Amino acid sequence: MRRLFVRTAAAAAVLAVASTAPAAAQIPTSGFEITPMVGYIFGGGFPTDGFTGVPAGKLNIDANIGYGIEVGYTPNGNTWFELTYMRQSSDVNFDPDAGTCADYPIIVNCTSSISTNYIHAGARWEFGQRNIKPFIGGGLGVTIFDPSASNIGSNTDFSLSLEGGVRYMFGKGDKQRVGIRGTFRGWFSFVPNGQYAAWCGYYGCYAQESSSTVTQGEVSGGLVFVF
Repeated sequence: MRRLFVRTAAAAAVLAVASTAPAAAQIPTSGFEITPMVGYIFGGGFPTDGFTGVPAGKLNIDANIGYGIEVGYTPNGNTWFELTYMRQSSDVNFDPDAGTCADYPIIVNCTSSISTNYIHAGARWEFGQRNIKPFIGGGLGVTIFDPSASNIGSNTDFSLSLEGGVRYMFGKGDKQRVGIRGTFRGWFSFVPNGQYAAWCGYYGCYAQESSSTVTQGEVSGGLVFVF
């Protein structure tokens, strides 16, 4: 009777370990990742009324290559918290509200160059269970518009971003340490446009400057390193 009990208990233990092994293999673990990125950034135009040192008009940013890096952390394998830096250097065309570009020697021939820098903190959510992991996400941060002309100051403005894409990891299980990532992202920066609204209430009168939205799109790819 005692031998039967011991054998039964041993068999039950073996079955329990066997049944939990696949589940344990599927439990995601925490980790960090670094993703250098390069992509194509397009779109972007905004009024210059609130831009330091530039006459009233509109700046239109040409599409060009952008590059950056993303650093992420996951507590469970599905939700990633991210810090993102993306930079684009491109030409910018000036369209004045009055007169011609010849009236504004600050920008020669209506064309100059500008660097657009995005610094964001955000999160993404992955849905895949194996090597292919689709994701969506978003972030908040600042956009730094930095013209190359020495007599034009840079502007730092609040911005947000929305992203979607897919990540493919090589290997299996906890050996998935290297992968590739494709991202489609929209950048939305809120730039003062020089227009003001005023109102008065019980505690006094107030004025607020409105803003215009600078929208840029990004299509990028990166090499993922997880550790």
